[in-house]
Amino acid sequence: RRPPRSTLFPYTTLFRSRSPGFIGAAVSYDVKLGNETIGVIKNGTYFYRFLEPGTYQFWAKTESRKDVFLDVSSNETFYVKCGVSPGIMMGNASFSLVHEMTGKNEINKCKYTTIKK
Repeated sequence: RRPPRSTLFPYTTLFRSRSPGFIGAAVSYDVKLGNETIGVIKNGTYFYRFLEPGTYQFWAKTESRKDVFLDVSSNETFYVKCGVSPGIMMGNASFSLVHEMTGKNEINKCKYTTIKK
């Protein structure tokens, strides 16, 4: 469910996805921008967010907190892969910025989600 291209300008679109897979399949987490929950990542899901130009700090917490900073300008699209890395009791959130083609391929394997848990 990608938004129409005409709605992107002058904003940046940030897609976050988590590919279907066995590792960490039961772990889900809220993705935050400041204190606001902007999405919930579960196995095989994605969401997107429109952003005005600026610097943003996104974070998630399972066992420990993971932060990612993005400096965005107008009319860009970022794809951030959300994952789960090994932890002591449960998995930890992980984020990685991926190439546009990789991000599009990942999203095609995922279902769109909202902030509902």
